[in-house]
Amino acid sequence: MVKLYVLALLLGSFSPSYGTDVGPDILMRMNEKAAEFMCLSQRGLIENSLAAISIPNFSSGSNLSVNVLNIVKIQTKNVVIVQISVDFIPQTKGKFTFGADLTLEAITSLTTLELKITAQIMAEVETSKSAKGSPFGTVTACMPVLGPLQLLSPGALSISLDLVENHLHSIFSGQLCSTISQFFDKMDGMLESFSAPTAFGSMAQIQYALTRAPELTIENALLSLNITISIFGKIMDLHLDPVSISLPAPSSSASPSLELALTENVFVELYAALQKLEHLDFEITGQTIGDMNRLTTATLSVAIPQINELYPVSAAIILKNVVASPPVVTLEADKLTMLLNSSIDIIVKPLNVDAKSLLVLKVDIPLSITLKVVHGKLFSTANLIRDFSLRVQTSAVGAVDVSALQSLVGNTLKYAYLQLLNEALGVGLTLPNLLNVDLTDPTITIYQGFVLLCFVLQ
Repeated sequence: MVKLYVLALLLGSFSPSYGTDVGPDILMRMNEKAAEFMCLSQRGLIENSLAAISIPNFSSGSNLSVNVLNIVKIQTKNVVIVQISVDFIPQTKGKFTFGADLTLEAITSLTTLELKITAQIMAEVETSKSAKGSPFGTVTACMPVLGPLQLLSPGALSISLDLVENHLHSIFSGQLCSTISQFFDKMDGMLESFSAPTAFGSMAQIQYALTRAPELTIENALLSLNITISIFGKIMDLHLDPVSISLPAPSSSASPSLELALTENVFVELYAALQKLEHLDFEITGQTIGDMNRLTTATLSVAIPQINELYPVSAAIILKNVVASPPVVTLEADKLTMLLNSSIDIIVKPLNVDAKSLLVLKVDIPLSITLKVVHGKLFSTANLIRDFSLRVQTSAVGAVDVSALQSLVGNTLKYAYLQLLNEALGVGLTLPNLLNVDLTDPTITIYQGFVLLCFVLQ
């Protein structure tokens, strides 16, 4: 039953789950096995809901035949879901069949009898997008079917339980469907976390929302999402144009499969948020850069000889890297790159003297990005792609041979800045999720304009 609910949440007017889709930042596609996997993760909730159905006390004397059997109380001992089957057709409501075994205890004046009854519930669920942007399901039709009552107690007297069976049928027939509706209400509450804000570092939040009602083919379900990033409580709006993407045809895998297609806009916003939070800016001082000496005026004088005249006593050097504009992100086949437009302020800090800027360099830092997903979070790792050119923006030490600074600045970026940058990227992007399924270790493929994450749920 839960399986269909999850699938039913993905229903809506059908459009192909492959082909071109314009507008959403993210597409989530899942097969029927994935929906079954999700519902199995919530089996305990439906079992508990059914077990909580109250059975009236028989001691009231309202049922003479029951009293003749000396049954004073019947209570549910255990509920086990034994069947979940799904039937859905594009552009229709979802239909599901849920089967359960209910084990009951009938307490008499002499002993306790163990009883069993089977229940099958057939229901229809209509789905939509909630006001908060999460999937939302409503039960529109429901029909319970109850099996015969069985006496399980070994050695118990063979007694007629027809009247008890009729009594239980009457109770469960009236309450099973309302219990199912209440269960779906709980599921709707749980699914609100789909569009709830999640932390992105300590100063920002990320929020996902459906752009329209979910869609369904005969094999796969599709959700279209947008991402919103807020910094210090204010929504970051980069005025990005929608991206058109063409998903590959869905796989015919028999395993539970869930795919997330993240468009280029997601990465533009992700790295822009880090830039606006100044997480891409670092000061490097007193650090060993490869096999070179520590950052000092003596080190710098190799490239700028006049430094020795200005600072005959070796003083500490600070390299202050600032990324003043959002990174340029590009997604091409098998390649995700990020270009940082940086300025590097070379600052001298003698003992007991105020720091002073010697010169400011402009440099474009080209990076390749490697992605991985661990427990629902997307992590990036950056590496330098190639050599880069330096340009002098300002200089307080006269003319400078920029090429002579290439080794110093290059090693700084390679050994120090890159390490700090990857620590900043380690904050991770929380991915959209349904019912807290553990998303980890996907197959990652980079296409023109989007990244496809393919998860096998387990």
